[in-house]
Amino acid sequence: MNTRFFSLPKLMCAALPMLLAFGAAQAAEPPGFVRADNGTQYYPYTIDEDALAGAPDHSALNRPLTPGARLVIRDGHFFTIGPDGRTGTTDDVRTRLFGISLSFGANFPSADDAVRLARRLRKLGFNAVRLHHMDSLPSNETNSPQSLLTLGPYPSFNPVALQRLRYLIDALGREGIYVDLNLHVGYRFRSGIDNVPAFNGDAKESSLGAPVHVYHPRMIALQETYARQLIRSLKLRGNPVLAMVEINNESSLLSAWQRRQWNDALPAAYAPVLEQQWQDWLVRRYGSTTAACAAWAICARPDAPVPLLTPTDAELPGNELGRWIDKVDTKLRQATGRRPAPRLQGSDKPTGKVLRTLDFLHFLTDTDKAYFDRLRAVVHEETDAQVPVTGTQMAFGGVLNFDSQAEMDYIDEHIYVAHPVSPNGGWNNQDWRIADLSATGPELNRLLALSLRRDARKPFVVSEFNQPFPNPRGAEILPVMAIVGALQDWDGLFFFDYRDGSEWPVSPMRFSLSGEWGKLALAGQSAVLFRTGAIPSLAQRLDLPLPQAARDRLALSARPDAFESDAARRLGVAPEQAWRFRLAQDLSPTGTEFTGPAQAETPFVTPDGSIRYDAAKPLLTLSTGRAWGVFGDTGGRAVDGPGLTANVTGPASLLLTPLDGETLARSGRMLLGIGSATAGTQPGSRPPRPKEVVRYRNDAGWLTLEPDAGASGPSGSRSTRPPSWLARSDIQLTLPAVGRTIAIYPLNGDGSRRPALGGSAVQRTANGMVNVRLQAEATQASPWYEIVIGAGPVPQPESQP
Repeated sequence: MNTRFFSLPKLMCAALPMLLAFGAAQAAEPPGFVRADNGTQYYPYTIDEDALAGAPDHSALNRPLTPGARLVIRDGHFFTIGPDGRTGTTDDVRTRLFGISLSFGANFPSADDAVRLARRLRKLGFNAVRLHHMDSLPSNETNSPQSLLTLGPYPSFNPVALQRLRYLIDALGREGIYVDLNLHVGYRFRSGIDNVPAFNGDAKESSLGAPVHVYHPRMIALQETYARQLIRSLKLRGNPVLAMVEINNESSLLSAWQRRQWNDALPAAYAPVLEQQWQDWLVRRYGSTTAACAAWAICARPDAPVPLLTPTDAELPGNELGRWIDKVDTKLRQATGRRPAPRLQGSDKPTGKVLRTLDFLHFLTDTDKAYFDRLRAVVHEETDAQVPVTGTQMAFGGVLNFDSQAEMDYIDEHIYVAHPVSPNGGWNNQDWRIADLSATGPELNRLLALSLRRDARKPFVVSEFNQPFPNPRGAEILPVMAIVGALQDWDGLFFFDYRDGSEWPVSPMRFSLSGEWGKLALAGQSAVLFRTGAIPSLAQRLDLPLPQAARDRLALSARPDAFESDAARRLGVAPEQAWRFRLAQDLSPTGTEFTGPAQAETPFVTPDGSIRYDAAKPLLTLSTGRAWGVFGDTGGRAVDGPGLTANVTGPASLLLTPLDGETLARSGRMLLGIGSATAGTQPGSRPPRPKEVVRYRNDAGWLTLEPDAGASGPSGSRSTRPPSWLARSDIQLTLPAVGRTIAIYPLNGDGSRRPALGGSAVQRTANGMVNVRLQAEATQASPWYEIVIGAGPVPQPESQP
């Protein structure tokens, strides 16, 4: 049979005695590892990102960005326009963005460091960078700027920061990396400097994230100036490096109202501005405020100005809201059945407090929309009308963001698995915790449910995601998101982040990918999964009808799981259907015929059988012609792949991809990536040892880092000290290689080969089986193994089955 790998059942039976003997050898304590108190074994390892070459170097995925690489939207996705410079022609090429964020001072490296940074990111497979938090920490610093802005009136630009950012953008373009330009992220307007009204109490600045800047005219005008000057200074007009623009990060009036953050959104001096906008909106809607009061039939003084609704004012008696929701639900279920869609009319219309609350939500929606539309127009005036622009993320406003962002070009969302929190609010580096969760556990449904936030007509981007350090399973997030995104045919994924300051991490630090080597090791292969078609997208679409009446009902419910609950209650669709269909929302104004799909099978499996998820373990497996992966808990059982079998003790994050352009079945050169937990070094330990993940105050549901000696709190700093350590993965691979040689090389941190595994780590049987033990000794341990299979003299078996 002229293939490199082939079916295993007969060979596996013949090799069973050999496997048993090999397993017994594994039980011995491996030499050279450092065992932590929780039993985890670690080995020291650092990746040299500047010198990285060879098998882990994925630079070949990128090409320098020429005018033909300009990104535009076509058919609801991102395309490059091609050499002819025109959209909608045959040389347009579909393009997905596998990106990463830079935050704060990371956006402003020196000229030499900009080149280093761009080359590093290219090697890791990234083709986009999100320029984030550039406005958040104004200062007059020029040696190592942390912001585009100085302490002068907004917007006063730091010329050094601008020059450095411009050089970085040029360096990224040469390495084939687009930029996602973020406008308002963290700037807090200052009453004494920016000529805006005072804030409540002693506050000198607007609250972080409070959407005062969304409705206050002067603040909007200042943001317009900021956007124009920034785009001009960075020379982004006609520049193919500009992929997209985000107007406003994680903030909207809708979000502030729904999240009960209304007081921050409405300082006393600002309330009259929004109150007047509310009166004006009612006049446009009803002809007068008196007519609005008559429609609601609940105003105490119909001839007086109508006050803004607070979230408390709008709380509705359960029977009043419930009756209306029940009526609407009934009609919507009928509208999405097999019969023609009946219209919502008559008694199905909201009345009283329900109508008043719904009107107020629509007012907030329209106010958000006016802000987004104005800033989008500014971006297009300074660049051109084809630059993709979005307003804010769907989680920050919910279902009515579909309406506030009706004119936006793509939909954006953020998601984190086990985001760190401080129990007492704010951030305390000595008292914080993360939930004991992982992307392959129940949280996977949250990742699948992201598609319920997708507009079927537009590209969908997740511009922030992470399973942050020190989550012991954090290495799985990159490949898992790449798998879900590829199946669902999303258009962009941006990991948060590469680094968030001027430091170049060499051990784990906060959210940074750099320094968390057990996670970084899988970045390039994850890029292959998402960018190259190694995982085909699901063939069938399932567009879920979400007309205006359904959006209104969901907005009134204010449930954090509104998208999921609506899909289940009204349409019988659960997030698990994302294993079978590409999910999105159909926002057509009238109901469309819809027949709910059959209940998804368990264990969940894609129609072609290439991806399976067993929630009971939990275990996610990937097996396509061009990729094989195992993520989660194998339960001590062997997992079969394309011509191979893996036995993993403990959590698994394995990813195998070819390096020669062949399918795995025919490849002669492959890269096996092993994701794992990464640790820094506990300060003061002698000899040095890994800083351990421990239970937060002995609570089984929460984790933290062990505190430093003499610390006052229960937690250690998330900015760790080098050297770094990787957790050992106890792995046995069984490969058939009849008539073929196999060489398996552990790789150094620069990608170079160490001596090929041999001795007791590689055992060949008479029937062509090769059993390989990975990370058997600390000196042979690596997150990367290069597998080379070829013709030549075949070694004699070391033992007989």
